[in-house]
Amino acid sequence: AALAVFINNFIELRLDVWKFCTYARRPMAQRARGLGRFWSIAFECVAILGIVNTCLILAFSTNTMSEYFFPNITPYQRATVAFATENVFLLAYVLVRLWYLNVAPSWVEDSRKEALRYIRDAYRAGC
Repeated sequence: AALAVFINNFIELRLDVWKFCTYARRPMAQRARGLGRFWSIAFECVAILGIVNTCLILAFSTNTMSEYFFPNITPYQRATVAFATENVFLLAYVLVRLWYLNVAPSWVEDSRKEALRYIRDAYRAGC
C-alpha cells in the first residue's frame, strides 16, 4: 500500500509540474509610471514612524544617554532630548525629500530604455 501511495504521489507531482509549466504562465509585467499615491504615502509614513520609533527606543528603553552623554539625566530631560533629536532627524528627512523629490538615479533612466522590447513581443506572441 505504501508503494502504491508513493507511486501515485510521484505521478501526481510530475503531472502538476507539467501543468504549471505548460498551461500557467506568469503574466507580462506592465510598465507603470511610478509607485502610485497610496504606496508613496505608505512608504513615507513607514519612514517617519521609523525615525520616531528609533528615537523613542533609544530614549526610554536603553541607558545609552545616561551612560555616554548625560550621566545625571532625569526622565523629563530624557524625553526632551528624544523629542529634540527626533525633530532634527525629521527636519533632515524632509529636507532630503524636498531636495531629491523628482531626481532619478542614472540606472533608473537606463532601465527605462526598453532594451528587451523584441523578446517581450516574441513572448507575447507565444514563440
